[in-house]
Amino acid sequence: LMLSPYAQSGYSEFAKNFYGSLSVAQSSVWSLTPISRGLITVNTDAECFPNPFSPQKSSLLIKTDEDVSKPLTLSIYSISMDLLYQNTASYKYFLGKRFIEWNGKKENGEFIGSGVYIYVVSGDTKNTIGKFAVIR
Repeated sequence: LMLSPYAQSGYSEFAKNFYGSLSVAQSSVWSLTPISRGLITVNTDAECFPNPFSPQKSSLLIKTDEDVSKPLTLSIYSISMDLLYQNTASYKYFLGKRFIEWNGKKENGEFIGSGVYIYVVSGDTKNTIGKFAVIR
C-alpha cells in the first residue's frame, strides 16, 4: 500500500486529495470495502504504521506527542536487542498528526531484513517503546 496527498502516475484517488496504490500477492483473498472517507483507512491512532512495513516501498511512521522543539532520539533494535540504528529523529505530518519517519535502514545503510523489531523514542520527558514487523 502506497499513500500520498498528491496525484501520481498509477495512483487512484481514494478520497478527496488522498491518493494511493494497492498491490497484493494473492488478489483473490483481498477486497476493498467502501467507507465514509474512501476505500482505505489509515489508522493514525496506531503507534506506528504501516505495520508490517516494507522498507523498500515506504517509510515507517511512529506517532509522537513529544515537543518537537527539543531533539528526540530514535533507536531501532532487533528482537534480541542488538542496536541496529540510532539517530536524531526526523518529523513528518500526516493527516494532521505528528510522526517520526524512519526509512528502514541500519546505520550502515543496508535495509533491515524481515522480522520483528523494537523502536525506542527517547525524549527529555519520556521514552516511547513499541514493536513493528518488516516484510520483504
